[in-house]
Amino acid sequence: MTPDTRAPQRLLAWTFRRGRQFLTCEVLCTSDQQYAVIVIPHWSGGAAMLEQPANSVDAFQRHAALALQLRQQGWTVAAYAPLPSPRTPASQARPKAA
Repeated sequence: MTPDTRAPQRLLAWTFRRGRQFLTCEVLCTSDQQYAVIVIPHWSGGAAMLEQPANSVDAFQRHAALALQLRQQGWTVAAYAPLPSPRTPASQARPKAA
């Protein structure tokens, strides 16, 4: 038997903006039910942050805590990608309604 090498599935991703800077905070799940919360800055020299919560509840709670912290620091949600669903075949970023 070979290990499953499929790419992690994105469960949730929010893109934040502050001034001219953008960053994405997302929750991923691997095929073996390992979770990751990743913050990816979209500017030169920005370092990504990776955390590996023990389970899905912890992963979503950490995403929520990071989102709150970012909003308190002046970041706003610019776009989001929802949970995958059979009714929405591809997870695509959607701009936040004005």
